[in-house]
Amino acid sequence: MNDVDEDVISRRRTWILGGLLLITAGLAWAAVELRLAPLGVLGLAAAAAAFVVFALGIGPGGSVTGRRPLGTIALAGLGVLTVGDPFIRMLIVGVGGGEGPQAAEQQAMTHQLVSAVLGVISLTLAVIAVVAILRAGVVPSPWRWLPLFALIVLLIARGLPYLAQTSIPLSAVAVVFTIANLLPALMLLLMGVAAVVLAAGSRTRVPLATA
Repeated sequence: MNDVDEDVISRRRTWILGGLLLITAGLAWAAVELRLAPLGVLGLAAAAAAFVVFALGIGPGGSVTGRRPLGTIALAGLGVLTVGDPFIRMLIVGVGGGEGPQAAEQQAMTHQLVSAVLGVISLTLAVIAVVAILRAGVVPSPWRWLPLFALIVLLIARGLPYLAQTSIPLSAVAVVFTIANLLPALMLLLMGVAAVVLAAGSRTRVPLATA
C-alpha cells in the first residue's frame, strides 16, 4: 500500500469517527436546548473528542490541519477548552467570596470577567483552527469552507439575544433565544454529516482490520 492510499484511509477513518462524534454532540445539545434529555455532558465530551480527532487524525494523513503545529494545537486546544469551560465556570461560582450583597456582586463581576476571557480564548483558537484547515488543503473544496461558515453562524447566534432585547417585540424574544441556542447544535450536526458524507464518498475502501 503506497503513501497516498494510507493518507486516504487515514482521512476516511478520521472523518467517519470525527463526523459521528459531531453528530452525537449536535443531537445531545439539541436535546438539552429542547429540554428533551439532560445530555449536556455527553454533548461536551463528544464535541471535545471530535475536535481532538480532527486535529490529530487517525493515522499520519488524517489531520485536517495537516498536523501543522499552530493549527493542530489550536483545534485540539479548542476541544480541551470545550470540556474545561463549564467546569471553570462552576469552580468560580463554587469558590465564593463571603456573604452579603458586596460578595455577591464581586462574584458576579469575577464570573463575567472569566467568561469574557474564556470567550476570547475560544474565539482565538477557533479562528486559528479555521485558517489552518483552509490553508492545509486536506479537506477538499468547498467543504474546507464549512468550518468558517459555522464559525460565522455561531458568532451571529451569540449576537442574536442582544439584538432581540432591543429591536424586536417581546412576544418574539423567546423564539429568537431558542433559535440562537439551537444554532450551535445545528452547526455541529451539519459539519458531522458533511464529514461522514466525505468519508463515504472516498474512492478508497477502509479495511475492516487495521494493518
